[in-house]
Amino acid sequence: MEKAGQGVRSAFGRQQSGTDRTGARTARPLGLRSARRRRETCAVHRNNDILELDRISRSFGSVCVADQLSLNVRNGEALGIIGPNGAGKTSLFNMITGAIRVDGGAIRFDGVPITDLPPHRRCRIGIARSHQVPRPFADMTVFENVLVGATFGADPHSGAATVPALRALERTGLLAKANQRAGALPLLDRKRLELARALATGPSLLLLDEIAGGLTEHEVAELIQTIRALRAEGLTIVWIEHIVHALLAVVDRLVVLNLGKVLLDGDPHEVMASEQVREIYLGADA
Repeated sequence: MEKAGQGVRSAFGRQQSGTDRTGARTARPLGLRSARRRRETCAVHRNNDILELDRISRSFGSVCVADQLSLNVRNGEALGIIGPNGAGKTSLFNMITGAIRVDGGAIRFDGVPITDLPPHRRCRIGIARSHQVPRPFADMTVFENVLVGATFGADPHSGAATVPALRALERTGLLAKANQRAGALPLLDRKRLELARALATGPSLLLLDEIAGGLTEHEVAELIQTIRALRAEGLTIVWIEHIVHALLAVVDRLVVLNLGKVLLDGDPHEVMASEQVREIYLGADA
């Protein structure tokens, strides 16, 4: 294990292409620079909204999860989303990423229509997400799990997956555990791994789906620091969460969803103080 760990550290420090001790070709960190250039180029050409949802609709039989829903996400902001179970929050992420198709309306990313793009194309243009329940490849190492995201989630022809993968591990505090088996990780580290796999794709928009769920208060505090650091890098974040105090520690705008519609949208503390949130989200009488 120590020998493998030395190999990971050596790959992270390498700046030029060459061969490792096994004779395998190693890639220079072009993927990391490519992802950075993509974000910088988008910042020059995009309008202020990185994501635009224009009256999108989606139903499953008689259940409507998006009812003419419109929502814009500004470049560089951290947006929180709350709502009762069944409000359509995770379905919203599924529509943004292309996991499910909308019945009507339009989705634009950096001003470009993506309504008909498949999920892998949306990922490669800069949209990444985490899932509520981490499902790593249990028998692979932490590094190998993240390498999958860097290899297939970003440009598959770049040939430079190693450095973005290691950088993602560093940003999420998992570099020291790169050679551990993913299936042996505790819950917090599984959440970090889920985040690292998304970051390895080089996103400009990161969607977090209840990433703090199931964690202790101390673990939530650690996770908040990680997400704050990502926000400080300029990454646009949309975060669905039931642990509201975690959202309030990070986001600068809060949206309440209910029955597939935007109920409230504004300053996080003002939204949480509203009677509508007490009645509909918290289930309390006004």
